[in-house]
Amino acid sequence: MDCLGWLLGVGVVVGVSAPSQALANIHAGSEPAPPVVSGAAPSAADPVAEAPEAAPGEAKTVETTDGDAAAGDAPEGAAAKQAPEGPIPSPSDATPEDAANGAEEGAGDGVEAQTPKSKSHFKTFGISLSPGFGYGITLAGDKFCGAFSESADDSDGRKPVCSGLTPAYLEIALSYGVTRRIDLVLGARINLQKRRYDDAKCPAGEATCTEGEGLFVDALGAGLFPGIRIWGKGTERTVKVGAGIDFTVMFENFDGYKTRPRYPGEEGPNTAEYATNRLDESVVGNVQLGLRVGPVLAVDPHHNVGLFFFPAIHPSFRPSQAAELDGGWLQIGVDFSAGIQARFP
Repeated sequence: MDCLGWLLGVGVVVGVSAPSQALANIHAGSEPAPPVVSGAAPSAADPVAEAPEAAPGEAKTVETTDGDAAAGDAPEGAAAKQAPEGPIPSPSDATPEDAANGAEEGAGDGVEAQTPKSKSHFKTFGISLSPGFGYGITLAGDKFCGAFSESADDSDGRKPVCSGLTPAYLEIALSYGVTRRIDLVLGARINLQKRRYDDAKCPAGEATCTEGEGLFVDALGAGLFPGIRIWGKGTERTVKVGAGIDFTVMFENFDGYKTRPRYPGEEGPNTAEYATNRLDESVVGNVQLGLRVGPVLAVDPHHNVGLFFFPAIHPSFRPSQAAELDGGWLQIGVDFSAGIQARFP
């Protein structure tokens, strides 16, 4: 009975204290907190406490009912990634330096770099400048070719064959590569020297012979040369070998030769030979027609710049200005020219 009485007493005390605690809470203005259900979203009526703003550089944390940090918070001890301040640059804002750096990085990642331009002359325009000189042999028949003779075999005191340097010249040419192996050329030449004759063998004491002025050409010659360049294999290489063929047309005023003074050593004006030679010399043409053929060596270190060397055989003749007279003048020479060429695009 004593044990039963003690248990009943404890029950009475608990029963009385529970309602009294509930009444005390009501009088204090508080309500019992609803039970927390895991995974349930808070209702709209529930007030949400605003978290205090974090100082710059600190990560914001929101306490959950369990007291744990939110899933988006940085882990403790690790630096949180911060977004860069200012607007994010767009691709259109990239500078040329950035583009260049990007290209270099791309090249390092295996991106194919831009290939250099072809060194072929195909579909390129060219302009060249080349000086040159030559050596020639003149065959004028019975006409005076520019050299005197002391030989007894030359009764008129003149050599039948003359040889010596031809006037130095300067050429300017335009070209276009119609195919990978063929260039068309159109050039102009101007002589840098007057054509002279050798008066070393002139008989002593003859002033009209030793003066030597106006015997051939007083003015500088000029002309044109349309032609073609044919290249061998390897037109993409720096060094190219080919052939050049030009048709040359030169103009030189030969009036000084036609009307030159005579010296007493030549046949007198009453001889038939003198009269014939005089007539033939008077119709020697001012125009010199020729053909220039030879190998061409080109060195093109760059797509737009090249060097070349052109040695060539240059036969030419001066046609007679009168068909009934022998005014022909044949010259066989060798020309040596070298120059520089610029090409575009």
